[in-house]
Amino acid sequence: MVASLPFRIARVGGGLDPALGNNDVLVPFLRGPIGESTAVTVAGLLLVAIVASHSPRWFRSWWCGAAGLVALAGFIIEGHTRTQNPRWAIVTFDGVHLVAGACWLGGVVALVLAYRVLDDARLRGQLVRRFSTWALGIVTALAAAGVGMAWIILPGWSELTDTGYGLALLVKVGLVAVVVGLAAYNRFRLVVSMSRRLAYTVMAELVLLLAVVGVTAVLVTRSPNAPVASAVGEGGAVPVVRTLDLTLDNGAGTAHVEITPAAQGTNRLDIALLDPSGQPIVPVEPPEVELTQEALDIGPLEPPVLLSPGPGEYQVITDITQPGDWTITVRVRVSDFVSVAGEGTVPISG
Repeated sequence: MVASLPFRIARVGGGLDPALGNNDVLVPFLRGPIGESTAVTVAGLLLVAIVASHSPRWFRSWWCGAAGLVALAGFIIEGHTRTQNPRWAIVTFDGVHLVAGACWLGGVVALVLAYRVLDDARLRGQLVRRFSTWALGIVTALAAAGVGMAWIILPGWSELTDTGYGLALLVKVGLVAVVVGLAAYNRFRLVVSMSRRLAYTVMAELVLLLAVVGVTAVLVTRSPNAPVASAVGEGGAVPVVRTLDLTLDNGAGTAHVEITPAAQGTNRLDIALLDPSGQPIVPVEPPEVELTQEALDIGPLEPPVLLSPGPGEYQVITDITQPGDWTITVRVRVSDFVSVAGEGTVPISG
């Protein structure tokens, strides 16, 4: 998790050099959802390691499970749970999905390890039979939570085939269906006969579940609304740029905002802070940006400010998940004791 942090920041920060070579970019990320998520997950994993290696056996199971839940909670901090409503529902579905998926994958890993040390075919069969009984409930919870999240995140059925997110979701569902089929074959055919093929099918389950994890990693970085062929620069076309001039309080000046491509999916906001004479405003700290969709009760979203190309200039990369009129608010601390703000509305196309 710690090793992947720079690459996760670089992915949304425009590359390793601009994202990691500038403290004004790096610090907001570390303080934002990516940094918070990593910190919570790493803390949970460290607790698992400490409890597992420095506690009595009777103490380990429950407390390792509790520490594992802390580690999983880190993944809920970032991603679609921050942008989708109703927030309580998406957080609940995501939590159930994470726990069920971790139990399923962890159980299959345990079976593979057990097959390496157990020679008793009958005991192996008992292990698979016991786990498969639990797995029925686990998979049911996993599927129910997954359907619930998809219902909230995807605006319509067409997004399953028209967006990268939808296509990745279909691949994930297909892989899970194959794993369920293998698990059923294990439970009702191979366990009964104590076949040696049981070890191979369990290993196949593990490989496929790891593929599911890989597809899930793609899902969390995709917009559910961004089309398969991005509208930004598609076919060499010039991307749409919408501009806003936000008047700052107390005659402090203007926040000039350019939104590209002003459409569902990933957007770039280029912000220039200008005083009344047109000269750059150099604030005490980077401005804060908020996005709100009042009609759908979304927000305020607070994406981190990523880059500062020049004096008074800033750049934000954010995921806008729904079309409609979005309110953009820019807050600027022009001195240690004075903070001003400007607000405006921009249409986002579908």
